[in-house]
Amino acid sequence: MYKVLTIELDILLTQTMALDSAQLDLVVAQQHKLKGICRYLKIENETIEFATENKSELVASTLILQQLLNDIESEM
Repeated sequence: MYKVLTIELDILLTQTMALDSAQLDLVVAQQHKLKGICRYLKIENETIEFATENKSELVASTLILQQLLNDIESEM
């Protein structure tokens, strides 16, 4: 399952980075995907910004979650 989540985060990051910042509806859709992954992982961390419609903050939040997953993997 870890590998699937890692792949999903990679896809999410790639798709988000390809968006134009003005495409707010698509940024919000990507944010919804990130929230879903976090809910699945039961992550409620203020470090990961959920209430954003900003592309750069969404990219940063996705990168933070990727790093958290990498840290978990290294501890296994």
